[in-house]
Amino acid sequence: MKNLTVHEKAAYSLTAAMAALFLATAILAGALMGMLGDTEKEYSNYRTNSEIELSDLEKKKNELNAKLSDINNRIELAEKSKSELEAKIWQTETELNELKNSIGSSDQTYKKLNAQLSELEAELKAKEAEIAVLNNQVSEITRSYGADINKQYEILKQIYTLLENPAVKGAKISLYYEDLNRGYTLKINESAKYPSAGCLRTPFALSVFIAASNEMADYEKKLAEYEATHGTSDGLPSYKFKYDLSRMFTYTEDKAVSGTGIIKDSEFGTEFSHKELFEAYLKYGDPVAENELTKVYGTSLRKNFLSNIGTVAMKTDPSQATATDLALVMKQAYAFCESDAYYAPVMKDSMLKGVHNVMITPGIVGRDVIHGSGWADGAYHDMAVVDGDHPYVLVFMSDMTSNDTVNKYINKLASLINELHNAFYQ
Repeated sequence: MKNLTVHEKAAYSLTAAMAALFLATAILAGALMGMLGDTEKEYSNYRTNSEIELSDLEKKKNELNAKLSDINNRIELAEKSKSELEAKIWQTETELNELKNSIGSSDQTYKKLNAQLSELEAELKAKEAEIAVLNNQVSEITRSYGADINKQYEILKQIYTLLENPAVKGAKISLYYEDLNRGYTLKINESAKYPSAGCLRTPFALSVFIAASNEMADYEKKLAEYEATHGTSDGLPSYKFKYDLSRMFTYTEDKAVSGTGIIKDSEFGTEFSHKELFEAYLKYGDPVAENELTKVYGTSLRKNFLSNIGTVAMKTDPSQATATDLALVMKQAYAFCESDAYYAPVMKDSMLKGVHNVMITPGIVGRDVIHGSGWADGAYHDMAVVDGDHPYVLVFMSDMTSNDTVNKYINKLASLINELHNAFYQ
């Protein structure tokens, strides 16, 4: 074998080092490409599953910036017009003062200038009002785009990690979030069907409350018309209520039902108005109230309600529901609660004070949670509207059963959704 010179040895060493460096670089590049691929896949999933796409946010931002620019131009023109009006007013006031001091002043000229001054002052007031409206629009636009896409991505990664590792291994879970102001949504397995269980209480009560409120509004209108003709009255003669929630129910031994609720603990002979039955039904899931209310009002109102609002599973079979179905129900419930309908306060108070508040509610700190829950074999659900300046719908459905571990898991999910929602307004 040929002996290598010092220079040849150095050359071989350099070549070997470069080859090793190249190999290491290739390995590192491969690892980085793999990591990049994983990251891109995660980001792609984030954008697809959450429906909060960066391109949509950027498009909206550009649209708002264009609108903002247009409003600023209008403000500039309005301010210029305002300055011109102020100059004309000053000139007119000067002419009026000169006319007052003039020996040859005429009433006709004075009246003309005075009318002109009043007209200019009215124009100035209108222009100031226009500028105020435009400035309010600028403030609203400035507030309306503040979503931190990076922060949302980090929160969503935590949400997906939780969903991939449920409290009960192999559990089926569905999630639905919707910002009621801006329409942003996060939907996970939202079309999966579950037993609707106690979540049927909300559409049943709501459908009756809507009918009863409409009937009360009709009664009050007719009463006002009657009193306008006949004078003050104690009531409208011969008016018959179909949905009279003041009617009374007497709790007797044959109406007793074991299980949840509060009416079962009452003495036989205790009376409750139908309004009180609905409160017990919504707050406690009371079975005595449910039996009586279903017997009196039937389920046709609920059936029509579920069909009219566009539910899919519940429309054909109310015993089955999807997260999308329950979200539609809660949006209608919230709209009713915020209305001036006669029974809206009863509905809202009852849903705020529901006693089974161990799922979504503990994860939302400092805000009212209007909610309804349900549980049965293969069903453990909570559906809510988180109230406030920026309300949102949140529905959680699963085939798990209630225990401390499961409830804390749902609390954490609700807390993360609340963080995601707040990221839009920071």
